[in-house]
Amino acid sequence: MAVDASTINHSAPEWQTPVLPSRLDCERELVAQLQMKANSATAEVISLGLSPSEFYNRHLGRIFQAQLAVYERGELVASVPAVHDQLRREDCLLEVLPEFTLLDAGVSELRYLVGEIKKTARLRCARRQLEYLTQLFDDGEFDECAALAEHVARIRDDLIEGVSRTGIDLFTTAAELSADPIIENDWILPGYLIAGAVTELIARIKEGKTTFALAFVKAAITGGMFLGYRIPKQKVVYLTEQPRLSFLAQLRREGITDTPAASDLHILFHSEVRHLRLSQVIKLAIGQCKRQGANVLAIDSFGVFAGFVGSEENDSGHGQTAVSELVWAATQGIAVLSLRHAVKGTGRDAQDAGRGSGAVSGGADIIIHLKRLEGNQDTTVRELAATGRFAETPDRVVIQFNRDDGEFNLLGDVKRVKHDQTKREVLSLLPRSEEDALIIEEIVSRSGASKGTVQKVLDGLRQDGTSQRIGAGKRNDPYRYFLSVTTGGVFDRK
Repeated sequence: MAVDASTINHSAPEWQTPVLPSRLDCERELVAQLQMKANSATAEVISLGLSPSEFYNRHLGRIFQAQLAVYERGELVASVPAVHDQLRREDCLLEVLPEFTLLDAGVSELRYLVGEIKKTARLRCARRQLEYLTQLFDDGEFDECAALAEHVARIRDDLIEGVSRTGIDLFTTAAELSADPIIENDWILPGYLIAGAVTELIARIKEGKTTFALAFVKAAITGGMFLGYRIPKQKVVYLTEQPRLSFLAQLRREGITDTPAASDLHILFHSEVRHLRLSQVIKLAIGQCKRQGANVLAIDSFGVFAGFVGSEENDSGHGQTAVSELVWAATQGIAVLSLRHAVKGTGRDAQDAGRGSGAVSGGADIIIHLKRLEGNQDTTVRELAATGRFAETPDRVVIQFNRDDGEFNLLGDVKRVKHDQTKREVLSLLPRSEEDALIIEEIVSRSGASKGTVQKVLDGLRQDGTSQRIGAGKRNDPYRYFLSVTTGGVFDRK
């Protein structure tokens, strides 16, 4: 493989401009591995088509170029003197020597390292193309939209052709994905919120979305308990549609302002960014996450920050475009919690509960539907119906809000909770005498529970001796139920 020294542009601004995408860690590790391994490693890298010009760090690019030249001469790349001699021939040894002495080989696969370097090189190429396009636009080169669109299409085609020609591999194998050290399943709230994924929380207006979210936030910034789990202490970035006055009142009500960790909750009000597009707001939020070391980003609510106008909320195209911004945020290693209003009515599955286009929920990895538990009159009790792409996500559970400490407690599986609730109601309805015994239809009507659930409860009460049944179970002599009297005349109302 011939090495063309002219492929490296030492004065190119991308070497020095920190805003351009780069993977310096991969560049350093790749060069270090070649310097410490046999020539077979260099042959593998050459087969992957990596060029010195694709390096962001010009010193590492020069070292890599020297390693290729040593390999081409048939010498050992792992020989430090051989690479030093090549760098001296190219009159750049003193320039790159500080970088050369800091090389430290890791354990990543060469294919992974090359792939990361190539991807960031492609992104830098696209960035330069866009800057060039912007300059043309500023210089008045485009008199009409058609000309601008034509030029954008030409740049796009050039990029695709360039990717194909240079062999930049945008695909990843399952083995490479499994070995990627960046991907980790870090559950923040087991089953519901994980770093690197989007969780959508859906509920009707004033059903407790923000209360639920802020209770979690309090647990996150203080390292407290939530739904029976100890939440790792961490910082949170929270985007809210509310004005400052009402949001402060809610923070006080949840006890967040009273905790020393209140400074770990970073809030962005919609009124401050109402003139920005969702993509710009998300980039601002991710920037704040990275500066502060926050692992959680909450958007309350998604529809407001997406800026849907008129019927756009129901349009799948607008929905897909908007939710793609949340997906991008998750790829930055952030756990994204998106709050969304539910449609009117009940009985919908979690994936169909969100208001507007279903494309929004389609982009989420976990969907939670927060709703009142059917047949329960307690205003502090809610059902969490969830679905998603992770096996750890529970199907349906019941939670209860404790007004005293502002925490949500897990009561258990929906079926078990409903059974226990129906049992209490049935016990309160059953008469104490055989003369007043009730048929099952009367119990169902008064309790509001389903006939099947009531029947299971009655069978259980009969088995443990709490109730008795009389009648033949026929049309003119139906089964009737009443409470058993225990020794001492005390009714067992377990």
